[in-house]
This record gives sequence, C-alpha cells and structure tokens, in this order.
Amino acid sequence: MASMDDKQYERAKNAWMNLCIHCFEKCSTSDRWQELEAQFADGTPIQNGNPICSYINRAERKALRIIQSRDWPQPIRNDLIVYIDKTQTAETARKPIYELVISGKITPKNVNKSKILIALWISRATTLKKMQTFIRKHLKPASP
Repeated sequence: MASMDDKQYERAKNAWMNLCIHCFEKCSTSDRWQELEAQFADGTPIQNGNPICSYINRAERKALRIIQSRDWPQPIRNDLIVYIDKTQTAETARKPIYELVISGKITPKNVNKSKILIALWISRATTLKKMQTFIRKHLKPASP
C-alpha cells in the first residue's frame, strides 16, 4: 500500500483547497462559504485525509468535503467517488446540512470533474434533488 509523505500530503491539500477557492471565486460565492478546520475536538489536526479540506454554507445548509486518504491502495486512488451525505447535530436536528463529498486523488481528470461538481453544488439554484440526479446520471454514485 502506497502512502503519502508529509510534503505530498501538503501539496495535495493545497491543490484541493486552491481548486475549491477557485470555484467559489469563479461562481462569486466566496462570501458564503466558510472553511472548516480539519481538526479533532482537542485541536489536533486531522492528517489522514478525511477530510483533506472542507467548507460550509450554513445559510443554504450545504457543505463540501474533500477526502484524499494518505493510505489508499494505488488502483483506488485514481477513481473519483462522489456522494451526498447528511450531517445532523443537535444544532441542525430539524434542518440537516447536506454535504457533497468528493473522494479521490487530485489528478487532471479528477480536477475537471470536481470543478463541475463543485460549481453545480455551490450554486444557489442547485437543490439536493438536482445534485443527486446529476450524480446518478453522470457519475457512478457511491454509498457513504
């Protein structure tokens, strides 16, 4: 099993973050999406790649999570897995937050697919149902 070293992990993290920020800026949504710190409750950074970066838009009850594990077997790491997850906490029990999860290695092919997915998801016009339909029609959906 191949594993990323710290420098490779930081490069991947920065590339995913830059991709997300680019999409937010291009779609004029930067002011609506807040980065979530990838850390445990005690403040220790999460460095296993789940998430490598994540963002939330509380007003629209949407979130975005990017996963790139340090230790995936090489054949799986090139695939892009996409699904919608529901996040519920005591705060969001009555109105959950729906999260687009994109999981995979940052390759040119995956970057292009991810740009389309992120741009669609961050649009105010995109409903949960519309996103689920898009994923079903254009990608192989995965279960969380």
